[in-house]
Amino acid sequence: STSQNTLLSYWTIAALIGVCVTVGTNNGTANVTTSIDADTTLVGQQGVLVTAYNTFESVGQQPSVLGGAGGAAATNTAKLNTNLAANVSVEVGEAAAITGNGSTGVQIAALTNSNISESAQISTGGLLENTNALTNLTLNFTPSVQVSSNAQITAPQGSLGIGTMANVLASSGASGTTYGVAGVVVSNSTVDVTVNPDIVIGTGASLAGNTVAGSTDSLPLLPYSSLLAVNSQAYANTGTVVPIWEHSASATVYSNGTVTFGTGATITAQQDVLLEANPLQAVPSASIIGKTLYTSSKRKTGDTATNLTGLLTLDGTVVAGSVNTLDIAIDSYTYPSTVYVTVNGQTAAATVEPGLGKPTPAITPDSSATSPFLPFSAAFDLNFNAQSLLTGLSAANLALVSGFVSSTPIQTMQLSNVQAAGGQVVINAAGVQGSGTVEANLPRVSVGNAL
Repeated sequence: STSQNTLLSYWTIAALIGVCVTVGTNNGTANVTTSIDADTTLVGQQGVLVTAYNTFESVGQQPSVLGGAGGAAATNTAKLNTNLAANVSVEVGEAAAITGNGSTGVQIAALTNSNISESAQISTGGLLENTNALTNLTLNFTPSVQVSSNAQITAPQGSLGIGTMANVLASSGASGTTYGVAGVVVSNSTVDVTVNPDIVIGTGASLAGNTVAGSTDSLPLLPYSSLLAVNSQAYANTGTVVPIWEHSASATVYSNGTVTFGTGATITAQQDVLLEANPLQAVPSASIIGKTLYTSSKRKTGDTATNLTGLLTLDGTVVAGSVNTLDIAIDSYTYPSTVYVTVNGQTAAATVEPGLGKPTPAITPDSSATSPFLPFSAAFDLNFNAQSLLTGLSAANLALVSGFVSSTPIQTMQLSNVQAAGGQVVINAAGVQGSGTVEANLPRVSVGNAL
């Protein structure tokens, strides 16, 4: 959803005694939802990307409201009120199953952006003038991802990322100018921005991937994080003989990032897990500028404030390094039977490969394995020429090992791609609560040989 907001109001008056009021109002709400229905099965062979997105943009002429007046006595006001809201969400239904088989894995994101620049400007001249430039810009955004109970999201070969992002550029300005004998100039600019990202993983839901990340302010595939850049400026210029002015500018940012893992929800990563529940980075700025007939422009800092909080509620189970163990036992062999290996309690036949020179099929875990493991290959040669291992060695190394290598063919098992992966859990949150468990495992490989 892209919303483009164009607003221009203009009013001018010249009279002995007059009142000029220019008012602009800009209100809008965007509701954007991407839904995966309950019990839906979604499989992407290269990966799955599910997003909901909204942006607000200011276009057209500046200033947004413009007023002008002149006369013996006049009251003149240019006023602008802008209120924009966005509710952007991705919803995964109950018991839905999403699988991304490629290296891209599964990425689920709710994103909301804005680029808003608005101003109110008024200029007057006369004997007695009262000039008011007033702006108020309010933004309220809620990006969220909701994974319902018992949903399963899997990225067996890639990353599983669930996140929210918001990039907000918001600027508001009030400019008042008056000329004459005596005048009062009031310029007030106020900007309030609220962004509350939210991620909920429901009861019994399962997230599994090579790596798993959940964050309120970033996405694994993007090289940047969220940013709330807010600016407010008030300008008062009085060219009267008797100057009176008041100007104020304020910029306030509120952000509360929350991540909730329900009871029985699980995160299982072959390697690392990242969980972040933080408010978004806020950069508010405000300035006031005053100028009179007798002084040059002077800039001062206005009022800025932030209210930033975050909370991770963890009542489920998090496991990093789920394939950290590879225990291989090579069984004894009696000709001409098949030679077997036992890996993590699972029995598998080795591939007979004379000469051990070709790739062999991988052994992968099945339901009989006591714990998952990374695939590896086992090849067997009943009459392997061990002397072939000496080919290519330097003379010094050959002299060192040749006496320990059999000169007659021997039974040989070749194990390829033997590996185990540990993992770490990184929790980055402004606050943490709950009764869940977090487990990070170190890798371990063992091989026993009974040939």
